[in-house]
Parts: sequence; structure tokens; C-alpha cells
Amino acid sequence: MVGIHIVASAAVGKIEFRRHAPTCSGASAGRKGMRPVDFAMEGVHDTDIYNAELLEAGMEFAGPAIIEDSSSAVVMRPGDKAAIDCYGNIEICAFH
Repeated sequence: MVGIHIVASAAVGKIEFRRHAPTCSGASAGRKGMRPVDFAMEGVHDTDIYNAELLEAGMEFAGPAIIEDSSSAVVMRPGDKAAIDCYGNIEICAFH
């Protein structure tokens, strides 16, 4: 039986976040459809479905909504408000 233990290190550069100027496009540019979604306590609502990769800085919209990308989904309940910031983050305000 042979045991091997390897330790490695590497220099990694500092991550630099790119700021994006707000767009004049409405959030409808990222909307890919609508489907009924059951929100348990709030019931079934027709829900906007957004492609996260098409959302740009300055876009705003209200829930109910689902924001999908290739590896995850963000669910916004009815009454939630979302805004895309200059770094592409989704800022959600929930009023529940």
C-alpha cells in the first residue's frame, strides 16, 4: 500500500468586478414566457419567467416571477420587487 499526500499553491490575481451602465431596456427584454405557479399560501398565479443572462443593469420588475439560468432559479413571490444592480446582482425586496 502506498500513500501519497500532495500540497500545492498558486498565485491567484485579485478579482475585479466590472460595472455595467444602466440600460434603457425594460425587463421585458429578459422575459421568456409565463406559466402558472403554485405559491402555497398565496395560491396559483400566472408567473413571468425571466432569462437571468438577458437581465441588465437598471432593469426592474415585480413578482410573481422566476429568474432562470443554466444552474439555478430564483423564485420571487407575489408582491416582491426586483432590480438588477450595476454588477448584475439581483436585488429583491420582499414585502411579506
